[in-house]
Formats: sequence, structure tokens, C-alpha cells
Amino acid sequence: MNEGGPAFPSQPLNACGQPCGDLQPGMTLRDYFAAKALQGACAVTGIDFGGPKGVAGMSYEIADAMIAERSKAEGRAS
Repeated sequence: MNEGGPAFPSQPLNACGQPCGDLQPGMTLRDYFAAKALQGACAVTGIDFGGPKGVAGMSYEIADAMIAERSKAEGRAS
């Protein structure tokens, strides 16, 4: 499954502000997209998404679709 890579990679810095240690990938882009979709779904009132499992599943379906579209766009830009 394409997770989209890291959403917010970071690297620890020493006291002088120089990079040290291993790069920390943070959350995946897929998780970030799903969280944004979940946020939007929770902001909507009056729509039954099928409970918590339904809205969580829908959020990841949206995230997967966003990653697929992003991959297509990257292929066109090459």
C-alpha cells in the first residue's frame, strides 16, 4: 500500500542547531490526509457516516484516493 511517504519529517538538532541523529519520519501522508478528511466529516452535521468505524473507513478511502491522484499528477509532471 502506498502510504505517500512522510508528512512531516524532522531531524533532531544539537545545542548548536546542527542536525544530529536519525531523520524522524513522523506520520505518513496517508494518515495526515485521513485526519483532514475525518476533520471535515466531523464538521458536517445531519449526515450518517455509519458510526465511528464508517467515518474512519471513509476517511482512509479519501486519503487513498488523494494519494492515487497525487501519484498520477507526479507522473504527468515528470
